[in-house]
Amino acid sequence: MIPLLDVVASAGSGIENGRPYEIRRLPFPRPLLQRYRLREQYARFLELRGDSMLPTFRDGSIGLIDVSYTRASDEGVYILIVGNDVRAKRVRLGWNGAIQLISDNPVYPDEQLAPPDAEALRVAGKLVWAGGEI
Repeated sequence: MIPLLDVVASAGSGIENGRPYEIRRLPFPRPLLQRYRLREQYARFLELRGDSMLPTFRDGSIGLIDVSYTRASDEGVYILIVGNDVRAKRVRLGWNGAIQLISDNPVYPDEQLAPPDAEALRVAGKLVWAGGEI
């Protein structure tokens, strides 16, 4: 049983969230946790909104994140916090601390963040599943 948090991550410009709290727990197959190398104590569900990450996930999907990630260490879809706004974006690490935020939907432009803006991003976790493998 994995905690579902009262958190909405936007695939767009971000959604303001208060302090996250557990709404309830949802079942998830243990073999899939093992397949994603996700330890149960680091697993959390949250809601994903927006269409900028289509086809990776759809608006209104429930995503499973690994909260053991506190830094973007490799390319992947991460849950990012800027101030009180929570975003879900594909991250590509660049030179000298620069970060590229990528929308999987080609309608939306990518964002380039150079230090110190890149350093202001906080990583809340890495998205590993949203109705299917990421």
